[in-house]
Amino acid sequence: MEEARKTFFPFGRTVVSIRIRLHKSPSFQYNGNMDVLTAAEMRACDQRTVDQFGASWQSLMENAGSAVAQFVLRQFPRAARITILCGKGNNGGDGLVAARHLNASGKQVRVVLLASPEQLTNEPRAVYEMLSPALQSSILIATAEEDLSRPEFRECLEGTDLFLDA
Repeated sequence: MEEARKTFFPFGRTVVSIRIRLHKSPSFQYNGNMDVLTAAEMRACDQRTVDQFGASWQSLMENAGSAVAQFVLRQFPRAARITILCGKGNNGGDGLVAARHLNASGKQVRVVLLASPEQLTNEPRAVYEMLSPALQSSILIATAEEDLSRPEFRECLEGTDLFLDA
């Protein structure tokens, strides 16, 4: 099960982290509607969905990112400036899809990509290439920890209403 966790950021902003929670997690609250899966079990389910039902990895990523965007729009309607932290794998690809949908809904979206675009794996790379040129050009790239000390990252952090960790 994916659970949204709210954390208050030092600048008075809110961070929403969508993470998989394990059965024995102390913060786990089963709502009776979903099964809880480990990361390995979720990968196996995704693979089965692709293999047995003909879904594409791209469609799985599109559905996940779209659901995150819908969640944000519903739960945080006043968040105008949203920063999405994206890695180079499939979760990062989900974040890029969410960025595209949130941008299309009129939100001011900044993506912090924790890899160069060339380092993105297959599906996330395809999602990156589908982003508008304006959204692509606004992406902040951090390939090393010291990159995060650049002034544009501080400006991004201070000017954000909501953070998404993808």
